[in-house]
Amino acid sequence: MEKFKYCGLYSPQDLFNHNLEYLYNLTKNLFKWEGLTDANNEYLNRLLLTKGYAVITPDLEVYDSAISGVNRFELPYLVETVSVDNKYSGIKMIDGKDCIICYNTSNKLMPTPEIPRMRLFSNILTNIDLSIQTGVFNSRMPMIFRASTKEEAEAYRQLYNDVASGKPAVVETINKLLDDSNDTYFINRTDYVSDNLETLLRVKKQVLNEYLESLGLYVPPIEKSERLVVNETVNSLSELATHNLKDAREEVVGKLKDWFGIDITLEMRNVDVSKQSLTTEDSEQRSI
Repeated sequence: MEKFKYCGLYSPQDLFNHNLEYLYNLTKNLFKWEGLTDANNEYLNRLLLTKGYAVITPDLEVYDSAISGVNRFELPYLVETVSVDNKYSGIKMIDGKDCIICYNTSNKLMPTPEIPRMRLFSNILTNIDLSIQTGVFNSRMPMIFRASTKEEAEAYRQLYNDVASGKPAVVETINKLLDDSNDTYFINRTDYVSDNLETLLRVKKQVLNEYLESLGLYVPPIEKSERLVVNETVNSLSELATHNLKDAREEVVGKLKDWFGIDITLEMRNVDVSKQSLTTEDSEQRSI
């Protein structure tokens, strides 16, 4: 088994990469298409998030594509598949006849991926994580000594080591070594650090909630409930959201049935904000 080494403080880039990956997986796993193979399920969610659109055929195969034609309303209707495998490249399809163009959002004139939004919130979360990381590090320095000579510095060092090693009694070796009046040391306010960390963790959770709300999902206030149930998206915020992933995906389910007589269901996962995880328990399934 590979041995992992302690790396100390994480760099801003490492934290940013972690947050971006977390938001990507969180968003990608919000939706599951019952009726598609696992490979097509993952591919469809990935294309919608990274590119903003994809195509699905009547045999429920998902393809990457390039828009090659628009109708008189300037909406895409003609696509041509693209693939690293030439076998699946260059196939021309007409929306509603050979395939359905699936969109990430209701914006069909300008298909919108989620990556820019994820990068924005990842940057905010990274700044919070940097503050948390610094606060945790500073909490490990409860006392700082001021020495005027090397002998005093060594005495302070030995005193600290004796205390840290758990000796039952420590005897001062320098006169007035810990005399407050001489301003020889100060104590780091660990209570302040603890309160600040608690605030930062609460703010981080609020930012995560704001991200979910930006997707068109209703999130109860943290002080009221730390659990977000996706099937509670009946709030006016959800109804008026201009960036609602759920509606765009339900439109695909409806078109598959209306145009091709194919029934699939869209499962929406629950999000447990307190645990920052997804669960299928009490999830909502929509069949149109």
